[in-house]
Amino acid sequence: ALPERSKKYRILTRDELKKVMTHISQEDEEEFLWLVFFSVLFNSGARRGEIQALKFSDLNFESKMIRIDKTYSSKHKNKNEPLKHPKTESSVRTIPLDDNTFQLLRKVYERRIDDKNFSRDNFIFRRPDNPSLPFADTTVERRKNILIRKSKVPHFTVHDLRHSHASELIGNNINIVVVSKRLGHSSVEVTINVYAHLLPSADLQVVNFINKMNE
Repeated sequence: ALPERSKKYRILTRDELKKVMTHISQEDEEEFLWLVFFSVLFNSGARRGEIQALKFSDLNFESKMIRIDKTYSSKHKNKNEPLKHPKTESSVRTIPLDDNTFQLLRKVYERRIDDKNFSRDNFIFRRPDNPSLPFADTTVERRKNILIRKSKVPHFTVHDLRHSHASELIGNNINIVVVSKRLGHSSVEVTINVYAHLLPSADLQVVNFINKMNE
């Protein structure tokens, strides 16, 4: 099954993301957590449930990576255990993050570590009214829509952030195999199926290469 292939999506540019982020306060701890949440989504390409499920134990401070080995689902039958294994074995992966995004996660950690109830097993993106649970899907959707209204950026879905990340990488000639592994796709074919329209320039690269070799 290739659920991502047939759906249309909107590419959110980095400038649009910055515009959205200007409407989130960095001073308020709860607000800051939302800024980090959307930043990690955009800059990791991970699925929403994978980021919701992140715990502090999933952060590697030395290599600046996040470990993806579970996903959150509000539809899970056992409400006391809302986490489940990712959709495929290839979804279990580590994702290196850029310095800025990892620094945001580090700030959350530094702010939280003083909490007397702090544990590395805590959810990073916890609910203010129930710290034992991650952000709810409905709250994520509501927050996103509020930011869209405030920033006047054209409408996008949370999943569009994943597509935006992948499209940015492919558009800048990052190896498709690397992109596929980063996204946690079951195969490179899946990635190509979803983003084939971004790859025509590769044909031109081949021709340019052969032309150069024939000089």
